Amino acid sequence: MVDARAARAVFGLDELWRPQAYWPGRLDDTGGGMALDGATGLAWARQAAPYALTWPAAAAYVEGLNAARFGGFADWRLPTAPELMTLLSPEPVGQGYCQPAALSQPVRRVWSADRANYVSAWVADVELGYLAKADFCCPAAARAVRAA
Repeated sequence: MVDARAARAVFGLDELWRPQAYWPGRLDDTGGGMALDGATGLAWARQAAPYALTWPAAAAYVEGLNAARFGGFADWRLPTAPELMTLLSPEPVGQGYCQPAALSQPVRRVWSADRANYVSAWVADVELGYLAKADFCCPAAARAVRAA
């Protein structure tokens, strides 16, 4: 749990809640519905949940992936806020992409596993490239990750 007073320092965010430095990672489609970031050693599910979920429902969605052994693995989880920040990039210009093309569908806000307090968790706005907190009942995307 990282409260809002400490979050900017803990997560390395600027005054607009964007990363002070963006991660230079690249996601490569590995097949089987996964994308690998070789720099972090993380494997991401290319597809997020088909619709926005509450935080508890996002955790249940990931449990469903594990029960089904998605991609042959049962260790999927919601990403931490720092892991989500590796997907963020500066605001695109011209024809630039907001999200890595290896991720199959565009989503805006993605839940992290990290709580901000007892009623909210951290989300990453991958469209605009910043971190925010959202109440557990707010809808956001669920994108699963695992150590590759």
